[in-house]
Amino acid sequence: ATLWADTRNAPGAALHLLGLIRLGQKRHVDAERFLRRAIAAEPRIARHHAALGDVLSQAGVHTAAADAYGAAL
Repeated sequence: ATLWADTRNAPGAALHLLGLIRLGQKRHVDAERFLRRAIAAEPRIARHHAALGDVLSQAGVHTAAADAYGAAL
């Protein structure tokens, strides 16, 4: 199902939400992609980094998750 037809110009908050939806669906690759785009759009927003840490942790990529959590601080 298409959550958003065209996300190329989506704001960081929308990308974050799409990432959380994909995380809830256990679609870690898609969740990571949306959250990295949210970070690119709004690099100073800590919740984007923290959510990326959650995705990476659940995917078993613990070193990268720790880096993402660190960026949230």
